[in-house]
Amino acid sequence: MKRAVFRLGSNFRVVSSTAETQFVVDVDVNQWREQEGDWTFPMEIADTPADEAGTTVEVWNLREGVRELFGQESYAQGMLLEVADRYSEAIKEGLRISLNREPADLRVHELLLGSGIAPEHQNEELVTDGQRVGLRIIAGIGPDRRPVAESGWYVYCNGRLVLGADRTALTGWGTGEPGGPDVPAWHNQYARFRGFVFFTSDSPAALPWTTTKTEIDASSDVYRNAVSRMRSVIRRFATFTNELDSERDRHELGEGRTPQHIKSALENAQLKLASEVPIAKFKVPERDTSPIPPPGPRTTNIQFRAESSRVDELKEALDLSTNRQVGEEAFERLYDEEIC
Repeated sequence: MKRAVFRLGSNFRVVSSTAETQFVVDVDVNQWREQEGDWTFPMEIADTPADEAGTTVEVWNLREGVRELFGQESYAQGMLLEVADRYSEAIKEGLRISLNREPADLRVHELLLGSGIAPEHQNEELVTDGQRVGLRIIAGIGPDRRPVAESGWYVYCNGRLVLGADRTALTGWGTGEPGGPDVPAWHNQYARFRGFVFFTSDSPAALPWTTTKTEIDASSDVYRNAVSRMRSVIRRFATFTNELDSERDRHELGEGRTPQHIKSALENAQLKLASEVPIAKFKVPERDTSPIPPPGPRTTNIQFRAESSRVDELKEALDLSTNRQVGEEAFERLYDEEIC
C-alpha cells in the first residue's frame, strides 16, 4: 500500500479504528523523504475509538498524471470492472466494494440459463506431483449489450484472478491439437462468450501460476489439461453462433415464415451467476430445418376517403368498430357481387 499511495500523491493519511482504539498515520511525503536516519512513519495512537470501526486511506495533492486519469469517466468505469473481476470471489461471499458510490457487481460473471439454454459446467479433480488440484470450468452466453472487452476466459487460482477476459492462444483461441479440429480465433461473432476457470488446491505450488502469482504458467500439466477442455467448449460455442447466423439467414430467406428457436431462447432465458449454474454440457435449442413454406398470396393497400358521418352510419348499421373494418366489408361485398 505504501508504494501505491506514494505514486498517487504527496500527502496521505491512514486512520484505522477498532471497537477499543485507533491509530493515525499522517505523512507529507516530500518532508518524509528529507528526514535522516530510519525511514519510519509517525503514528498517533488514541484510546478513544472512532464512531465506526474500519480503515480510511486519504491521498491528496495528487500527481498530475493521476489527476488527469481520475478525471476520466472511462477510467473509473474500467477500474470498477477490474475490481469486480479481481475480487469476484470475495464479492460473491459478501464483500462490498464501491467506487464513487457505485458498487462493483458481478454482471460480467452472468450466463444465460433456461428456455433450452445451458452453460457448460465441469467439475474435476486432477493430480500433479502427488498434489490434488480442483478444476472447475463454467462457460456460456453472457449478457447482451455489454462491452466486447468483457468477452473471453477468466482464470482464477485459489480465488485470485490471474487472467481476465483473455481471447488469445493462451486460453485456446486460434489453436489446435494433433489429430483434432482447429479452434477458431476470437472475433466479434463471439462477443457474448464468457468462460470461467477455477483452480483450487491446498498446495499453492501445484496451481498453474508463476512464482509471482500474477501470470499463468502455460507449461503446467493441470493448465494444459484445462486448455484441452476449454478448446472443446470454444468449438461448441462457435457452432452455436454459426447455427444462429444460419437461422437468421433462413428466416430472412423465408420472408419471416420460419420459426427462430435459438433467437427465442436467447430472449427468454434468464441471467444467472456462473456460480449458480448446474453441472451440464453447453447446449442451445436446435434450429428449425423443416422446408420453408411457400409464400402466401401477395397483398396490397386500398385507400379512399369518405364523408365521416356516412362512415359512422355504416359502422353502426354493420356493427363494426373501425374505419378499416368498414373498408374491408365494402371490398368483400363488391368482390362477391362482381367477381364471384
